Amino acid sequence: MILPLLLGLAVAAAPVPEPPMPDRQPGRSPGHSPDHTPARDGDVAIRQEFDAAARANTVAAWDLFIARHPGHALIKAAQAERRKRLAEKP
Repeated sequence: MILPLLLGLAVAAAPVPEPPMPDRQPGRSPGHSPDHTPARDGDVAIRQEFDAAARANTVAAWDLFIARHPGHALIKAAQAERRKRLAEKP
């Protein structure tokens, strides 16, 4: 009865080997390999957020877009849509 307990403790206390480190090359992050697809263009994500705000078409949705992307080229269009939405309120 004590032997299984001692064996369990020995296994739990055994060191866990670390995985090998990837080769480090200047200008490359660890784990980088040439077959990884690059990150998508950030402008695509912002355009998707703009489209989502347009689908919702609420002042709150436009406010969120404007707050998140104040310097983006779509900001003037978002502000215009927000003004239209405010003008439609009774």
